[in-house]
Amino acid sequence: MSNSIFARRGEGRFWRARRDLNPGSPAPQASVLIQSRPRAHMTGLRCSDYCKGKILTTLIKLENRGLAEGTLRNLSFNLKHLAAYANLDDAESVGAFIAKKACANSQKMNLAKAYNYYALANGIEWIKPNHRYERKLQDSNNRTG
Repeated sequence: MSNSIFARRGEGRFWRARRDLNPGSPAPQASVLIQSRPRAHMTGLRCSDYCKGKILTTLIKLENRGLAEGTLRNLSFNLKHLAAYANLDDAESVGAFIAKKACANSQKMNLAKAYNYYALANGIEWIKPNHRYERKLQDSNNRTG
């Protein structure tokens, strides 16, 4: 019964792996996979309480203007992202971060729009850059209709 894959336990039967088919550890490389990557709380990429307070007051002002909840949620996310990498009170550092960020121009437009709302609400002088993006051309061979 020692090589059997089933063994009796009380009334029922349960499955047990055979020792001769599993000679070692099931995953000896698991220790490599367990290592965690650095998170934002470890690397310092968080906005301070001061920035969070100014972002919150900006969002309250925009909510009073009548902006939709989804728009406010996106603005909050974009402003927190900008605050993690640039000083929101310094318009030039925000502009430089947006310009150097490796992403699509549509994302740069969204970041610039979010900071524009922040700058207007907090009295910061800032000229919004124009990031234009090209629409993808439709393939003439794949037209339906």
